[in-house]
Amino acid sequence: VLMTVLDLSNHDYSTFDPECMKAAGVERVIVGCWDLPITLDIVSRCRAAGIVAEELYTFLYPGLDWERREVLNAYAVQQTLGGIAIAWVDCESQFTEWAGDLDTEAAGMTVEGRLATLRAARATLAGGGMRLGTYTGESYWRTMYGDSAEFASDPLWLANYGWNDPANPR
Repeated sequence: VLMTVLDLSNHDYSTFDPECMKAAGVERVIVGCWDLPITLDIVSRCRAAGIVAEELYTFLYPGLDWERREVLNAYAVQQTLGGIAIAWVDCESQFTEWAGDLDTEAAGMTVEGRLATLRAARATLAGGGMRLGTYTGESYWRTMYGDSAEFASDPLWLANYGWNDPANPR
């Protein structure tokens, strides 16, 4: 059985049309939590269109002032709308010395600092009654999170950057 699941970033909001998505065969969505009002609207409108919206993903920003923004937004979605079965914690942060790069963690962040941020995020989300999963790329996890096995009992959503071919999964 093939199911069409769409990962919806809040940055897709300007073209968001749940009725069109439903007509195109989208059955489930996993919604990002960057902006709380947008996330609430996407989840509500998908549900109204008959699309299952019970998964969220939250990006971490270790060491930055907004490090927990998306985690707190996911918690608020669960408290406001309910029905969130799983929160995927997105572990792909980076810092570079190149001007103009979109740094998603503070300079000098360590493996232990990232893991501490992840533990705090998980504690908040678990307090909201959501099952937890980890979204990451293999190279991110091995290098940025020290290839930790601490969360090995949770579901893993492994990024396939540029390889999203359902006929040939990696």
